[in-house]
Amino acid sequence: MYIDNHDWFLTKMALSIFLIFGAITTWFSLVLGMCIFLLFLLFLAFKIAGIILWSWWLVTIPLWGVPAFIIALGCLMIIPAIIIDLIVLGWNKFKGDKI
Repeated sequence: MYIDNHDWFLTKMALSIFLIFGAITTWFSLVLGMCIFLLFLLFLAFKIAGIILWSWWLVTIPLWGVPAFIIALGCLMIIPAIIIDLIVLGWNKFKGDKI
């Protein structure tokens, strides 16, 4: 298959945009992770200095809060899908349909 210069240029442009977007999102993730870690260090310093009287659960929330939120969000999407699927499978078996 022959690719003329125009198609090759568009392919290179699309690849460049994809790589730039990937680099930006990678840097954004790194910066966000560093900010969350610095927030934890700030909370830790305040807790040790006695400025805040929070429990250790609240002081360490920057470390476990984001993974807990992601897991909870995943469960909120997956569990209803499993329940709906089981209801549909049960209904199909009740009707006598072959699955």
